[in-house]
Amino acid sequence: MNSRLSTLRVFVTFALVSFSAIAQAATITVTTNSPLPPAKLNVAYSAPPLSATGGTTYTWTIVPAMGTLPPGLSLSSAGVISGTPTTTTGSFTFTVQASSTGNTPGQKALTIDVAPVITTTSLPNGLVQSSYSQTLATVGTTGTSLTWSVSASSLPAGLSINASTGTISGTPTTAGTFSFTVKVTDTASQSSTANLSLTIEALLTIPAATLPLAVVGSSYTFQLVANGPPSPRGR
Repeated sequence: MNSRLSTLRVFVTFALVSFSAIAQAATITVTTNSPLPPAKLNVAYSAPPLSATGGTTYTWTIVPAMGTLPPGLSLSSAGVISGTPTTTTGSFTFTVQASSTGNTPGQKALTIDVAPVITTTSLPNGLVQSSYSQTLATVGTTGTSLTWSVSASSLPAGLSINASTGTISGTPTTAGTFSFTVKVTDTASQSSTANLSLTIEALLTIPAATLPLAVVGSSYTFQLVANGPPSPRGR
């Protein structure tokens, strides 16, 4: 009887230890909050190392086929994301995995946003009372939508900017050179600006003139005069 009780105690103790080990092996949790600090194109990225609980020393990896880091960034086995974003802006979602000996790996989806960049540096001239249309451009973007606005000064009278496409269009009514700042913002509230100027040229005018009399059978010449710049569409 005592032998049976001893065997039972050993079995129960072993079962409890085994259950405890199994429970402990399933406790890794990635604790880094998402989104991660935003990034800027062509600027070295810096963020705190990724963090987790439930294990000891962690090995970090990106889970295949579950998103990618922005081009130019990489994740070290110590959980440090570093590098310089290149070529593409926008929102990048990827899944990281933390592994620790004797524990079940933990995973979590994280996001890094790379701020948009305006590439338009100049605008073609416009002409008073003639339709005008020019679309602003950015570096290629992914995973986000962009919103355009004029953040300082104003466009020439008669023109406006399309918030979704970045197209400046309309029919200008006043001649002159106008300086203003455009802004583009993505869905993560990251933005960039560009200072631009737009020249609207005046219409040609022909002053009223009294032409000299002509004589039958004699050659006739009179030089008409026009005021104002040439049309930008004729260049």
